[in-house]
Amino acid sequence: MHYLINTKGDFINAIGYESMFHISENTIAVAKNGKWGFINKEGDISIPLTYDHAWPFSNQRAFVQMGSRCGFIDSNNNMIVPYFKGTARSFYSGMAAMQINGKWGFINKDNELIVEPIFDDVWDFHEGLAGIRQNRKMGFINITGDIVIEPNKFEIVDDFHEGLARVIKNEKFGFINKEGQEVIPCIYNSALNFSEGLAAVLIGNKWGFINLKNEVVIDFQYQKTTLGFKENLCAVVKDNKMGFIDNEGTNTIKFDYEGTSLDYEHQIEFSEGLCPVKLRTTQKYIYINKTGEQVGKQFDIAMSINEGLGVVIENNKYGFVNTQGQIQLPIIYDYAREFKEQVSVINK
Repeated sequence: MHYLINTKGDFINAIGYESMFHISENTIAVAKNGKWGFINKEGDISIPLTYDHAWPFSNQRAFVQMGSRCGFIDSNNNMIVPYFKGTARSFYSGMAAMQINGKWGFINKDNELIVEPIFDDVWDFHEGLAGIRQNRKMGFINITGDIVIEPNKFEIVDDFHEGLARVIKNEKFGFINKEGQEVIPCIYNSALNFSEGLAAVLIGNKWGFINLKNEVVIDFQYQKTTLGFKENLCAVVKDNKMGFIDNEGTNTIKFDYEGTSLDYEHQIEFSEGLCPVKLRTTQKYIYINKTGEQVGKQFDIAMSINEGLGVVIENNKYGFVNTQGQIQLPIIYDYAREFKEQVSVINK
């Protein structure tokens, strides 16, 4: 069963649920006896468990399902978007993608149809634009539904980050601006989104980093890289060893750690001044600070710090450590998620 705990490890209430999403906008979607509803941070039921399925609140709206019909409710359980046959995605940037008769469009939070459902697929809005797919090509629309970048050149487009969007043309990666201009040509074997002014790009089998002007800032020399810079540091792999560089390419933390750690799902990145890394000697994880100093003890798995606590795993049991690497909540749970809004979901 799933339960809520606070940062002291106290159960917020004694009620367990069969399923429980992460907290979002002070509410948690929960399920019991096959029905879904919502509880608040104090564990009290805020919306009765009457739905066949429910998803977390986003932009003050939650997507719910009854049988084959779907709709959106507000935090008072008012049906804002009446049940319809089709599907939708959660609200993001004030808009929700909705599919009707196999085609996608967008509605706003007041259930006004902003973009007619005429597209084969759509992405969420980021930085004022949303990706659209039409006839196996992709482009972008603005928040009024106008096509601003025609879907006629690119096989895949990504969301905009720092003013540029990653695109694929003829199986090569590049970046476009919001006018659709290919400001960084599609010449790379792979590319990651911009973060803190830099993007990792791949030529042959080596990764380097470019800036927004397509100038090579950090030479092509790395076997692997994490998703991007965080807190001015990025994990990279060289000679099968992992270390960290800053945004000028200076090796700030030595290549002393296991390179295969970048192959796993949990992200290797600095958060609140600490990062989990995998030791090559013991194949266990430990936290390091930005000077490369090891903090606390070793664990089978360690995950990024969030709200002052990090999830750790030892002998298939979950617990939490603080920013000094000390065990804050005992490693006794069958499962645990990171703290968010000062609560965590655990299984016990």
